[in-house]
Amino acid sequence: MLTHYLNEALTSVLTADPTPTPTGTPTGGGDGHGILNTNGILKFALQYVVPLGLAMLGCTAIFSHARKGEMGKIMTSTTIALIGIALIAGAGTLYVVGDNIVDTVIPK
Repeated sequence: MLTHYLNEALTSVLTADPTPTPTGTPTGGGDGHGILNTNGILKFALQYVVPLGLAMLGCTAIFSHARKGEMGKIMTSTTIALIGIALIAGAGTLYVVGDNIVDTVIPK
């Protein structure tokens, strides 16, 4: 069942659905007129592959330092990572809230 959903997701990302007969450039643009959905591939990579890769890299670093008994380095790295995540989340929230405030004050 899971493989079926994964197959459908990858098929929709890798091909520009729906296209009865591909037209346009061979590499396409993700607009449904090409053979390869490059925008979908990029979105998939940025949404799933990069975060998983960074998480694996972080876990590897944490476990390697923990094995050596360097708990101070682990706590420092974890704190810095959490502060970074909080800053990124705060910036995203500020962007959304600021956009809503501007739309309220200056209607389009």
